[in-house]
Amino acid sequence: MCDFPSWRACRDGSILFLTDKDVAMTKWKFKDSCGHTAITNFFKETNGIDLEGLKNCPPSFLKAIRAGKCQKMMANAEIIDFSDATVKGITFPKRIKGDLHLRDSVLISTVLPEYVAATVNLRRAKFRNTILPKSVGFSIEFYESDLRKVVLPQKVGHCANFYDCNLSGVTFPAYVGVQIHIHKCNLKGARILQRRGNIYLYKCKNIPQEFYEKKWIDIEGAL
Repeated sequence: MCDFPSWRACRDGSILFLTDKDVAMTKWKFKDSCGHTAITNFFKETNGIDLEGLKNCPPSFLKAIRAGKCQKMMANAEIIDFSDATVKGITFPKRIKGDLHLRDSVLISTVLPEYVAATVNLRRAKFRNTILPKSVGFSIEFYESDLRKVVLPQKVGHCANFYDCNLSGVTFPAYVGVQIHIHKCNLKGARILQRRGNIYLYKCKNIPQEFYEKKWIDIEGAL
């Protein structure tokens, strides 16, 4: 299964990609229609280079995505790969069934899906007026992120990981199924709501006193 967005750059300079309208003309399931095999079956064209990911998405395809013509494809894709790109002017479905990859991206005035069923990768992502998912089915990961003005998800099914982040003033998810792992982060003014799951802190600084008072918080190497 290919990632969304996927397209084919043909030898004659044309760009082939599918939209919700194209898939609706077939009897295919949307989850099986995001990749290059579907493009081949639809256009009957095999010549060209198969490409994927938002970073180098051609203008014609990006315009269709921004116009909301690929909502069902995004909602059903196994992986949405918007890594290492500027994410702006894109409306996401409220719920997606797969992974959402946004590592090394810049998110500008972006509202992410309310619910992501699998994982959300936000390593080294930069946030400018960004709204994160309210709920994540499996895991969410941050690395070298400034999260001071970001509202974290309320619920994470398995784990939430934070590495070398600025978490000053953040409120951690009320529900995490297994654990929150926090590594070398600034926790000045951070808060914990009533919650489920364990928290592991390693070499963090400015740890609030309430963290020391919770038996389900394991603190190692505090700075």
